[in-house]
Amino acid sequence: MPVLKKDSQSVKSILVSCDQCKTPFELSDYKKESVIQNHKSVSNLQSVEGINKDIEHTYFNCPSCGHTYTCYYTDEHIRTMQAKLRKVQRRQSFRLTAAKARQANELHQSIKQAMQLLRLQVETHDK
Repeated sequence: MPVLKKDSQSVKSILVSCDQCKTPFELSDYKKESVIQNHKSVSNLQSVEGINKDIEHTYFNCPSCGHTYTCYYTDEHIRTMQAKLRKVQRRQSFRLTAAKARQANELHQSIKQAMQLLRLQVETHDK
C-alpha cells in the first residue's frame, strides 16, 4: 500500500507514493466498479458459492504507472450493514449510551470481517 502523508494545504487530499514506481501523487477520489462486469472469469466467479453478483470494487490507480490499489469490496449485505451503522452513529450523536456504542462497535466488527472475507473470496478467484 502506498505511503500516506497528510497534505498541509488541504484536509481533503492525501499525498501518497506508489509502491511500484515511487511517484508521489495526490489521492483525491476513488473509483467504483462492478466486479462481475469487469471480472476476467465471470462464469467462474458467479458459480462460486457465497460470491454475489452485486459486488462493488472500490480502488484507486497510480496516475504514473497505473498500478491498482484495492480499498475494499462490498456486496449488498455489507452495504446494508454499513447503512445500519450510519443510522446507529447518527442516533449516537444525539445521545450516546453504552448500548448504542456497543451496537455500533459490533456492527463495525461484523462489517470488517465480512469485507475481509469478501476480499479473500474475490481475489482468490481472480487468479
